[in-house]
Amino acid sequence: MNHNNLKDLARYLHKDVQMTSPRIKLQDLSIVLETAQSFFQHYDDFDVKGQVNLGDRVVVE
Repeated sequence: MNHNNLKDLARYLHKDVQMTSPRIKLQDLSIVLETAQSFFQHYDDFDVKGQVNLGDRVVVE
């Protein structure tokens, strides 16, 4: 995913999206997009290597 395309990313995320890692837990689409923007500043692109659909959640690697 191109880091300049956050509008495209937002289309794929639920409005109640949560981003969880060992260090943080973010809730709210606007906060997740803001964090993604700062994350993407350090990388030219972002590739999804795999995903698992668990019914009420999706895990993306």
